[in-house]
Order: sequence, then C-alpha cells, then structure tokens
Amino acid sequence: MQCMQMPVLRLERDHASSPFFDATARGVLLLKRCADCHHWSAPEVTACPRCGSTSLKWQESKGSGVVASWAVIHPKPGQGMPLPVCIVELDEGPWMRGQLRVENLESIHTRMKVITQFDAADGGEWIPVFVSLM
Repeated sequence: MQCMQMPVLRLERDHASSPFFDATARGVLLLKRCADCHHWSAPEVTACPRCGSTSLKWQESKGSGVVASWAVIHPKPGQGMPLPVCIVELDEGPWMRGQLRVENLESIHTRMKVITQFDAADGGEWIPVFVSLM
C-alpha cells in the first residue's frame, strides 16, 4: 500500500528553539550535548538525563539512525492516504519522533535505516522528517 507525502505541521519557534530552527533551515540537525559528561540528548531537553547538568551545548548530528518504533495514521475513508510516523534512534543515541517517508507501507520495519531530511509547512519552520535509506 502506498502512503501519502503529507506536508508537515506548521511549527513556531521560541527563544529556546531558535538555534534548532536556524540549523534546520540550513539542512542541519542539531542535538544537545552535555558539556560535563558529553552525553547526547534530544533537542527539547533542558538538563542532561545522565548527570543532571544544565550545561548543554548545541552540536550537529549526523542525522542518521534506525526506526525504533512506527505507526500508521489512517484517515477517514475518502480523506487521503495513510501517513506513517516513527520514533528514530539517532546514531548519537537520542530518540526523535517524526514523519516517515517511504515508497510503500510494506517496506517499513523496526531497525530500518533512515536519514534526516527537512520539510516546512507554508510559512512555518523547517522540521526533520525521516527517509528510508532502502
């Protein structure tokens, strides 16, 4: 079964997310990294989950990872095609959720390798979407 390439939701930046969205507009995925223990974290964290430090710095991610979990959102009959979404374990360790872009739903599986690309809603911020490397 094919899936739709639905436009991403429109997001708005705030002061804390500005560096993240500045980077996504350039096609770069940023994560947070602890200055004390060097643990990688998802962009939204405010303290290191390993040591509790609030000394977090933005650092560029490779943007690659594997699907840890996934689901398909099925619209009402006649209102479009199914939309796959996923949780990706990035190579650096953090997990991120987002839209999954694949040729067909039958190709989706856990541990599937993906790479980050970016898409934006009209007038919104560029956000990560995950694309299969198959």
